[in-house]
Amino acid sequence: PPPPPPPPPPPPLFFFTQTTATAMLRSLVGSEMCIRDSLIPDQIEKPGNLGTMIRTSKSFGINNILLSDEITDVYNPNVIRASIGHLFNSNISSGSNDEIISLLEANDYQVLLLDPEGDESLEGFIPNQNFALVVGAEQYGISDNWFNSNYTSLFIRSTNNVDSINASTAAAIAMWELTK
Repeated sequence: PPPPPPPPPPPPLFFFTQTTATAMLRSLVGSEMCIRDSLIPDQIEKPGNLGTMIRTSKSFGINNILLSDEITDVYNPNVIRASIGHLFNSNISSGSNDEIISLLEANDYQVLLLDPEGDESLEGFIPNQNFALVVGAEQYGISDNWFNSNYTSLFIRSTNNVDSINASTAAAIAMWELTK
């Protein structure tokens, strides 16, 4: 008899792609993932901050990350290092501010802007079932486009004349408060 055919090659250990925000949200519509919360780092320029946000979001069960007007390459070694690999098991996509805003509004997400000059205190705020937390870059804050959307702006109460907090630290505080 002829020898058996060789076995197929083993599957790759992992396969990671970064999709557009449109493709990700369209794939989530109608699925259980659609009712989960999202983190939106808006124009985050520091790789360590972005990686820390990814790792922290994962620890709070926020698996959808939409990079709004992406500045920092998500594959930057410092992003990967700071995320301690959670970059590879999160739903990460990117798109323009306008594209992401349009998709969030079409899918009934509550847009929450983390802003030092916000209208409501983050402390004790109870979000809707579907929320998207937008965190801006330390130097420039949240992009103007987000303030033209249907949003709720939240501030973190601080004392001792501290007027700003590191972006990844602020994101961690907000995710903790919003998911408890």
